[in-house]
Amino acid sequence: MISVKNAVEGRYKFRTRKASGEITQETGWSDNIITNAGLDYMADKGALIYKCVVGSGTTPAAATDVVLENQLALTTTRDSDGTGWTSEAPFYAWSRTRFSFGEGVAQGNLSEVGILTLHDVLFSRALIVDSNGNPTTITVKSDEFLDVFYESRFYGHYPAVTDTVVINGTSHAVSIYLYYINHPSYGVAWGSQGTSQSGLSTGTSPQISYNAPAEYALSPLPNQIGLSNPGMNNTRRPYVPGSYEHIADFVLPLDRGNHAQGIAAIGFTMGSCSYALHFSPNIPKTENDILSFTFKHSWGRK
Repeated sequence: MISVKNAVEGRYKFRTRKASGEITQETGWSDNIITNAGLDYMADKGALIYKCVVGSGTTPAAATDVVLENQLALTTTRDSDGTGWTSEAPFYAWSRTRFSFGEGVAQGNLSEVGILTLHDVLFSRALIVDSNGNPTTITVKSDEFLDVFYESRFYGHYPAVTDTVVINGTSHAVSIYLYYINHPSYGVAWGSQGTSQSGLSTGTSPQISYNAPAEYALSPLPNQIGLSNPGMNNTRRPYVPGSYEHIADFVLPLDRGNHAQGIAAIGFTMGSCSYALHFSPNIPKTENDILSFTFKHSWGRK
Protein backbone atom coordinates (compact mmCIF):
# COMPACT_ATOMS: atom_id res chain seq x y z
CA MET A 1 0.00 0.00 0.00
CA ILE A 2 1.29 3.47 -0.94
CA SER A 3 0.52 6.01 1.80
CA VAL A 4 0.67 9.76 2.41
CA LYS A 5 -0.55 11.92 5.25
CA ASN A 6 -1.42 15.63 5.25
CA ALA A 7 -2.39 17.98 8.07
CA VAL A 8 -4.86 20.75 8.85
CA GLU A 9 -5.03 23.52 11.42
CA GLY A 10 -6.91 26.76 12.06
CA ARG A 11 -6.82 30.03 13.97
CA TYR A 12 -9.12 32.89 14.97
CA LYS A 13 -9.05 36.68 15.19
CA PHE A 14 -11.77 39.01 16.56
CA ARG A 15 -12.86 42.58 15.87
CA THR A 16 -15.67 44.76 17.22
CA ARG A 17 -16.85 47.88 15.40
CA LYS A 18 -19.51 50.56 15.37
CA ALA A 19 -22.01 51.18 12.57
CA SER A 20 -19.79 54.10 11.53
CA GLY A 21 -16.95 51.65 10.83
CA GLU A 22 -14.93 52.66 13.88
CA ILE A 23 -13.00 49.65 15.19
CA THR A 24 -13.32 49.43 18.96
CA GLN A 25 -11.38 46.19 19.61
CA GLU A 26 -9.14 43.93 17.55
CA THR A 27 -7.20 40.90 18.73
CA GLY A 28 -4.25 39.02 17.31
CA TRP A 29 -4.48 35.49 15.95
CA SER A 30 -5.01 32.55 18.31
CA ASP A 31 -4.99 28.80 17.70
CA ASN A 32 -7.90 26.38 17.85
CA ILE A 33 -8.66 22.69 18.25
CA ILE A 34 -10.06 20.89 15.21
CA THR A 35 -12.40 18.35 16.74
CA ASN A 36 -12.55 14.62 16.13
CA ALA A 37 -16.00 15.13 14.62
CA GLY A 38 -14.51 17.78 12.35
CA LEU A 39 -11.80 15.43 11.12
CA ASP A 40 -14.43 12.79 10.43
CA TYR A 41 -16.52 15.34 8.56
CA MET A 42 -13.60 16.05 6.28
CA ALA A 43 -14.08 12.64 4.69
CA ASP A 44 -16.49 14.14 2.11
CA LYS A 45 -19.71 15.23 3.80
CA GLY A 46 -20.07 18.90 2.79
CA ALA A 47 -18.98 22.46 3.50
CA LEU A 48 -16.60 22.67 6.46
CA ILE A 49 -16.53 26.38 7.29
CA TYR A 50 -20.21 27.34 7.22
CA LYS A 51 -21.35 28.94 10.48
CA CYS A 52 -19.70 30.67 13.43
CA VAL A 53 -20.87 30.45 17.04
CA VAL A 54 -19.71 32.38 20.11
CA GLY A 55 -20.41 31.82 23.77
CA SER A 56 -19.40 32.34 27.37
CA GLY A 57 -17.92 28.93 28.23
CA THR A 58 -14.57 28.71 29.97
CA THR A 59 -13.68 25.01 29.70
CA PRO A 60 -10.56 24.56 27.53
CA ALA A 61 -11.20 23.24 24.04
CA ALA A 62 -10.82 19.47 23.56
CA ALA A 63 -10.77 17.22 20.53
CA THR A 64 -13.89 15.47 21.81
CA ASP A 65 -16.00 18.68 21.94
CA VAL A 66 -19.26 18.55 20.00
CA VAL A 67 -20.88 21.85 21.12
CA LEU A 68 -19.85 25.10 22.75
CA GLU A 69 -20.13 25.07 26.52
CA ASN A 70 -22.60 27.98 26.56
CA GLN A 71 -23.54 29.27 23.11
CA LEU A 72 -24.86 32.84 22.96
CA ALA A 73 -25.01 33.72 19.26
CA LEU A 74 -24.71 32.22 15.77
CA THR A 75 -24.20 33.69 12.33
CA THR A 76 -24.13 32.36 8.78
CA THR A 77 -23.19 35.75 7.33
CA ARG A 78 -19.72 35.26 5.89
CA ASP A 79 -17.46 36.32 3.09
CA SER A 80 -14.01 35.39 1.89
CA ASP A 81 -11.11 37.33 3.32
CA GLY A 82 -8.67 35.80 0.88
CA THR A 83 -6.91 32.57 -0.06
CA GLY A 84 -3.25 31.90 -0.65
CA TRP A 85 -0.27 29.62 -0.29
CA THR A 86 3.26 29.75 0.99
CA SER A 87 6.13 30.04 -1.46
CA GLU A 88 8.61 28.05 0.59
CA ALA A 89 8.58 25.04 2.90
CA PRO A 90 6.69 24.16 4.98
CA PHE A 91 4.15 24.48 2.18
CA TYR A 92 0.54 25.09 3.06
CA ALA A 93 -2.54 26.63 1.53
CA TRP A 94 -4.74 28.93 3.56
CA SER A 95 -8.28 30.23 3.30
CA ARG A 96 -9.61 33.03 5.48
CA THR A 97 -13.30 33.61 6.16
CA ARG A 98 -14.88 36.59 7.91
CA PHE A 99 -18.06 35.91 9.86
CA SER A 100 -20.14 38.97 10.77
CA PHE A 101 -22.58 39.25 13.67
CA GLY A 102 -25.12 42.05 13.32
CA GLU A 103 -25.35 45.04 15.62
CA GLY A 104 -25.93 43.79 19.16
CA VAL A 105 -26.45 40.17 18.05
CA ALA A 106 -23.39 38.95 19.96
CA GLN A 107 -23.84 41.36 22.88
CA GLY A 108 -22.23 40.19 26.10
CA ASN A 109 -18.96 38.89 27.49
CA LEU A 110 -17.61 36.31 25.05
CA SER A 111 -14.98 33.74 25.95
CA GLU A 112 -15.36 30.88 23.44
CA VAL A 113 -15.82 30.46 19.71
CA GLY A 114 -16.51 27.64 17.28
CA ILE A 115 -17.03 26.82 13.61
CA LEU A 116 -19.94 24.67 12.46
CA THR A 117 -20.18 22.75 9.21
CA LEU A 118 -23.09 22.75 6.79
CA HIS A 119 -24.68 19.99 8.88
CA ASP A 120 -24.03 21.68 12.26
CA VAL A 121 -21.05 19.53 13.20
CA LEU A 122 -18.62 21.40 15.47
CA PHE A 123 -15.51 21.50 13.29
CA SER A 124 -13.41 23.78 15.49
CA ARG A 125 -13.50 25.24 19.01
CA ALA A 126 -11.26 27.58 20.99
CA LEU A 127 -11.25 29.81 24.03
CA ILE A 128 -10.62 33.48 23.34
CA VAL A 129 -7.12 34.30 24.59
CA ASP A 130 -4.99 37.41 25.08
CA SER A 131 -1.60 38.15 23.53
CA ASN A 132 0.05 35.89 26.11
CA GLY A 133 -2.22 32.97 25.34
CA ASN A 134 -4.26 33.29 28.53
CA PRO A 135 -8.05 32.90 28.46
CA THR A 136 -9.84 36.24 28.34
CA THR A 137 -13.16 37.77 27.29
CA ILE A 138 -14.30 40.18 24.61
CA THR A 139 -17.16 42.45 25.57
CA VAL A 140 -19.53 43.25 22.72
CA LYS A 141 -21.84 46.21 23.40
CA SER A 142 -25.41 46.59 22.22
CA ASP A 143 -24.37 49.04 19.50
CA GLU A 144 -21.44 47.01 18.20
CA PHE A 145 -20.90 44.50 15.43
CA LEU A 146 -18.62 41.48 15.87
CA ASP A 147 -16.38 40.11 13.13
CA VAL A 148 -14.73 36.72 13.63
CA PHE A 149 -11.98 35.78 11.20
CA TYR A 150 -11.18 32.09 10.76
CA GLU A 151 -8.13 30.95 8.83
CA SER A 152 -7.89 27.30 7.85
CA ARG A 153 -4.61 25.81 6.67
CA PHE A 154 -3.88 22.67 4.71
CA TYR A 155 -0.33 21.28 4.84
CA GLY A 156 0.68 19.08 1.96
CA HIS A 157 3.63 16.72 2.28
CA TYR A 158 6.85 18.11 0.89
CA PRO A 159 9.32 17.02 -0.32
CA ALA A 160 8.00 13.93 -2.01
CA VAL A 161 7.15 10.84 0.00
CA THR A 162 9.23 7.93 -1.21
CA ASP A 163 8.60 4.20 -1.20
CA THR A 164 9.63 1.07 -3.06
CA VAL A 165 7.49 -1.48 -4.87
CA VAL A 166 8.62 -4.82 -6.29
CA ILE A 167 7.00 -5.92 -9.55
CA ASN A 168 7.93 -9.24 -11.13
CA GLY A 169 11.10 -9.30 -9.07
CA THR A 170 12.23 -5.77 -9.99
CA SER A 171 12.36 -2.97 -7.40
CA HIS A 172 10.89 0.37 -8.48
CA ALA A 173 11.40 3.54 -6.46
CA VAL A 174 8.15 5.46 -6.03
CA SER A 175 8.09 9.21 -5.40
CA ILE A 176 4.70 10.65 -4.44
CA TYR A 177 4.30 14.31 -5.41
CA LEU A 178 1.55 16.84 -5.03
CA TYR A 179 0.80 18.74 -8.23
CA TYR A 180 1.43 22.49 -8.33
CA ILE A 181 2.95 22.65 -4.86
CA ASN A 182 4.56 26.01 -5.65
CA HIS A 183 2.14 27.13 -8.35
CA PRO A 184 -0.84 29.54 -8.02
CA SER A 185 -3.22 26.61 -8.55
CA TYR A 186 -1.94 25.20 -5.26
CA GLY A 187 -3.43 28.11 -3.35
CA VAL A 188 -6.59 28.34 -5.40
CA ALA A 189 -7.44 24.65 -5.25
CA TRP A 190 -6.38 23.86 -1.72
CA GLY A 191 -7.21 27.23 -0.18
CA SER A 192 -10.80 26.75 -1.27
CA GLN A 193 -11.09 23.95 1.25
CA GLY A 194 -11.78 26.61 3.82
CA THR A 195 -15.36 27.04 2.66
CA SER A 196 -16.01 23.78 0.83
CA GLN A 197 -15.63 20.14 1.72
CA SER A 198 -12.11 18.87 1.85
CA GLY A 199 -13.28 16.17 -0.53
CA LEU A 200 -10.64 13.62 0.35
CA SER A 201 -12.39 11.10 -1.83
CA THR A 202 -11.21 9.17 -4.86
CA GLY A 203 -11.29 11.19 -8.03
CA THR A 204 -11.85 9.87 -11.53
CA SER A 205 -9.87 9.48 -14.74
CA PRO A 206 -6.34 8.70 -13.53
CA GLN A 207 -3.78 9.65 -16.16
CA ILE A 208 -0.62 7.87 -17.25
CA SER A 209 2.64 9.35 -18.46
CA TYR A 210 5.31 7.36 -20.28
CA ASN A 211 8.01 10.08 -20.25
CA ALA A 212 7.47 11.90 -16.94
CA PRO A 213 10.19 14.08 -15.41
CA ALA A 214 11.32 13.15 -11.92
CA GLU A 215 10.27 16.43 -10.25
CA TYR A 216 6.52 16.88 -10.02
CA ALA A 217 6.61 19.62 -7.41
CA LEU A 218 7.23 22.19 -10.14
CA SER A 219 4.71 21.29 -12.81
CA PRO A 220 1.48 19.46 -13.58
CA LEU A 221 1.47 16.02 -15.16
CA PRO A 222 3.43 16.48 -18.42
CA ASN A 223 2.03 15.87 -21.87
CA GLN A 224 1.47 12.19 -22.28
CA ILE A 225 2.79 9.95 -25.03
CA GLY A 226 0.05 7.55 -26.01
CA LEU A 227 -3.09 7.32 -23.89
CA SER A 228 -3.58 10.21 -21.47
CA ASN A 229 -6.62 8.56 -19.91
CA PRO A 230 -6.40 4.81 -20.43
CA GLY A 231 -9.45 4.00 -18.33
CA MET A 232 -7.85 2.91 -15.09
CA ASN A 233 -10.46 1.59 -12.68
CA ASN A 234 -10.47 3.12 -9.21
CA THR A 235 -12.68 2.28 -6.24
CA ARG A 236 -12.71 3.97 -2.87
CA ARG A 237 -13.26 1.73 0.11
CA PRO A 238 -15.98 2.74 2.63
CA TYR A 239 -14.82 5.38 5.09
CA VAL A 240 -14.32 4.14 8.67
CA PRO A 241 -15.28 6.80 11.26
CA GLY A 242 -12.34 7.77 13.41
CA SER A 243 -9.75 6.57 10.89
CA TYR A 244 -9.24 9.93 9.14
CA GLU A 245 -8.17 8.16 5.98
CA HIS A 246 -9.41 7.14 2.58
CA ILE A 247 -8.16 4.01 0.87
CA ALA A 248 -8.60 3.49 -2.85
CA ASP A 249 -7.83 0.54 -5.10
CA PHE A 250 -6.61 1.20 -8.65
CA VAL A 251 -6.56 -1.38 -11.46
CA LEU A 252 -5.20 -0.99 -15.00
CA PRO A 253 -6.62 -3.91 -17.03
CA LEU A 254 -4.88 -6.09 -19.59
CA ASP A 255 -5.76 -3.99 -22.64
CA ARG A 256 -4.98 -0.55 -21.21
CA GLY A 257 -1.88 1.52 -20.52
CA ASN A 258 0.44 -0.60 -22.63
CA HIS A 259 3.42 1.25 -24.12
CA ALA A 260 6.89 0.27 -25.23
CA GLN A 261 8.49 2.77 -22.83
CA GLY A 262 6.58 1.44 -19.83
CA ILE A 263 4.77 3.56 -17.23
CA ALA A 264 6.76 6.45 -15.79
CA ALA A 265 4.00 8.05 -13.72
CA ILE A 266 0.37 7.83 -12.74
CA GLY A 267 -1.54 10.97 -11.79
CA PHE A 268 -4.93 11.15 -10.10
CA THR A 269 -7.08 13.35 -7.91
CA MET A 270 -8.45 12.63 -4.45
CA GLY A 271 -10.82 15.54 -3.91
CA SER A 272 -8.80 18.76 -3.70
CA CYS A 273 -5.50 16.87 -3.64
CA SER A 274 -3.89 15.85 -6.90
CA TYR A 275 -1.10 13.31 -6.73
CA ALA A 276 1.54 11.98 -9.07
CA LEU A 277 3.30 8.68 -8.50
CA HIS A 278 6.64 8.68 -10.29
CA PHE A 279 8.35 5.31 -10.88
CA SER A 280 12.05 4.64 -11.42
CA PRO A 281 12.73 2.66 -13.46
CA ASN A 282 9.56 2.75 -15.56
CA ILE A 283 7.11 -0.08 -14.94
CA PRO A 284 6.84 -2.33 -18.01
CA LYS A 285 3.31 -3.35 -18.97
CA THR A 286 1.99 -5.40 -21.87
CA GLU A 287 -1.36 -6.90 -22.84
CA ASN A 288 -0.46 -9.82 -20.60
CA ASP A 289 -0.24 -7.68 -17.45
CA ILE A 290 -2.69 -6.19 -14.98
CA LEU A 291 -1.28 -3.34 -12.92
CA SER A 292 -2.93 -2.75 -9.55
CA PHE A 293 -2.06 -0.76 -6.45
CA THR A 294 -3.68 0.56 -3.28
CA PHE A 295 -3.32 4.18 -2.17
CA LYS A 296 -4.05 5.55 1.30
CA HIS A 297 -4.58 9.25 1.94
CA SER A 298 -4.86 10.24 5.61
CA TRP A 299 -5.18 13.54 7.42
CA GLY A 300 -4.90 14.89 10.95
CA ARG A 301 -4.13 17.93 13.08
CA LYS A 302 -0.93 19.85 12.48
